[in-house]
Amino acid sequence: MAVTAFLDASKPAARMIASFAHAAAGASVLLVTLATLGSLPAGAVPVTFSLGGTDAPSSIQATVDAFRAALGNPNNGNAPGPLAGGHREINWDGGGPPVDANAPGGTPFNVFLNTRGAQFTTPGTGFVQAPPSGGANGGLAGFFGNATYGNDFGVFSPNRLFTPVGSNITEGQFFIPGTNGGAPATVIGFGAVFTDVDLANSTTVEFFDEFGGLLASISVPAGTVADRSLSFLGVVFDAGEQIFRVRITTGTDALASGTNDNPAAGVDLDRVVVDPGLGFAKDAGHNWSLLGHLDRLHVLRQPLLVGASRKGFLGQLLAGGDGVARPAAAREDATTAVSVLAASAGAWAVRVHEARATRDAVTVVAAVRAAANDEWAAP
Repeated sequence: MAVTAFLDASKPAARMIASFAHAAAGASVLLVTLATLGSLPAGAVPVTFSLGGTDAPSSIQATVDAFRAALGNPNNGNAPGPLAGGHREINWDGGGPPVDANAPGGTPFNVFLNTRGAQFTTPGTGFVQAPPSGGANGGLAGFFGNATYGNDFGVFSPNRLFTPVGSNITEGQFFIPGTNGGAPATVIGFGAVFTDVDLANSTTVEFFDEFGGLLASISVPAGTVADRSLSFLGVVFDAGEQIFRVRITTGTDALASGTNDNPAAGVDLDRVVVDPGLGFAKDAGHNWSLLGHLDRLHVLRQPLLVGASRKGFLGQLLAGGDGVARPAAAREDATTAVSVLAASAGAWAVRVHEARATRDAVTVVAAVRAAANDEWAAP
């Protein structure tokens, strides 16, 4: 974690924001609101603030700020609660840059228990605050003996991240600030900034009420660049629900010397091609919608293969007046049209039965595109 913030409401309350680093995923910022224990409504209604960004803090800053505003201002710092309003933030950087030394801690992690009302535990051996690399002690790269972490992870607030050791699970529980853990509390919101989230659904935050009931389990969005990306997830419950504890799962494995960035879950990305699966468990509307939005699949950053050759939805489109779909062998012209459109949308390859017509059509499209860019040259 890099930052944690709490809000004090008119009743004993607090909200929190923080940042985490994790295997094949990254760092996080947490936002929460604490209140004394009380009755809970029947249905949880989470309001979610989430965004996957680049390696620049500015790419998610507006979303983080919107979440802070939902929790309430100002930052109450170390003032004992309860207060009439505002929020609190925990800065894992010891007050700000240029603090860059490693700071290991045990479990439970009680450094901010009294001042901010936050206690963190893990099934592992403890926690560490550290920059991705460098600093006085080599950062996460030095602590875990894995040089790749210096390139994998970025920071939202310089210079350090916070991560569990020996586990990828962090549990958070909340107390009224100033009571040193003597007054358990619940929160209405919680958020976190994560770094290097590559796999969808690999990093989650679970929200539990005081009776152990699951209020919500929400995945952190993946970043938009391969390394050092920043992602934010913040949740506020606006129908009176109260969060007693949270469980944060960061990535697929605990950080360690042998745990490396794993954006494809162990599969070499050079072997991965995306195929939208036209015609498989889809009706005609699904197929046309996919073809109309092929450009959106480029966010996966993998080669795109389109296989529409002679598919039934083409035959349905070209059905005669009797409503009978055109036979498969008579769908080549339609196949060529789809192949040209797919190539125009940036497809890496198309699967066809008759290659020559498609090859010629795609060659013509490429020549026109080159000419439009003043790059055409005679063969």
